[in-house]
Amino acid sequence: MALVCWCAIAHSFSTDISESDLIYTETLMQRGKENYEGKEIVILGGGDGALLWELLKEKPKFVYMLEVGIILMCCYLPALFQK
Repeated sequence: MALVCWCAIAHSFSTDISESDLIYTETLMQRGKENYEGKEIVILGGGDGALLWELLKEKPKFVYMLEVGIILMCCYLPALFQK
């Protein structure tokens, strides 16, 4: 199973992906270096879904996209308020 980790802090909900965003996404997925066809992929985070969109073009067997924001908040937020 391939693991692609993308933790975005904030993205706009615009349907337009700028050229720099595409370069960033392709760098993360190592397009041209990694073959995703027929593989199961896990995306941790995912932001606006640009990585998912580009990975689906590579014909993977299945993509799991897990949003980690809530998990991180539940684990680390209580520690911020401890004395």
